[in-house]
Amino acid sequence: MAAKGHRTLTKKHKPPQNSPKLDTIHHVAIPVSNVAEAVEWYTSRFNCCVDYIDDTWALLAFANTK
Repeated sequence: MAAKGHRTLTKKHKPPQNSPKLDTIHHVAIPVSNVAEAVEWYTSRFNCCVDYIDDTWALLAFANTK
């Protein structure tokens, strides 16, 4: 069971067919204390891939990022 305030995803989320197309953005920076753990968290939950990673930062590619 998920912790209070958190939800558990049981199947891959697919947006509704009539959902608006997202605008393309260049990047979003999110400060984290552990880059490797953050990359694991994002890649396990979202359809994205790692373009770059080192000990200080990572770049993840999403469908609506340049």
